[in-house]
Amino acid sequence: MSNISKKMIRAIGVSALVFIGAGIIYYRSFSAVPFTTGVLLTSAMNVLKVFMLERAVGKAVGMGDADAGKSYIKGQYFLRYIFTAMILVVAAVVPDTIISIWGAAAGVFTFQTAAIAIKVLKLDADMEDAPKAEGAEPKDNEDKLGEGAPECQ
Repeated sequence: MSNISKKMIRAIGVSALVFIGAGIIYYRSFSAVPFTTGVLLTSAMNVLKVFMLERAVGKAVGMGDADAGKSYIKGQYFLRYIFTAMILVVAAVVPDTIISIWGAAAGVFTFQTAAIAIKVLKLDADMEDAPKAEGAEPKDNEDKLGEGAPECQ
């Protein structure tokens, strides 16, 4: 598992704890249990989506054909959305005393808040183990100002 995936999973956990804490403060009773169940269920699904995303990117990068890689990534993208929809449908169908739809909806946002937190807090600075496409490395003088590069004025 890559370093960025580990950070993403940790950030999803922290985000889920923040949502659960907010739910406990809001409900102030055992009414927070269905909310917590919804957040935990969708947060677990988001962790599964991180694994799926890492696997999909690794496979797509390894494919020789760029169009095949694009198609594979698009298929995986829609599969992850189907999983999210299935969890929300389950939360909507199950009685509100077991899983709160609001908790499930809050839990869906743990993935996005984790991704934003990693970017804003600059936790993605050491992505040397992230999969890279062949030829993605810059050439020697491509990104450097120096000989032959126009100076900024």
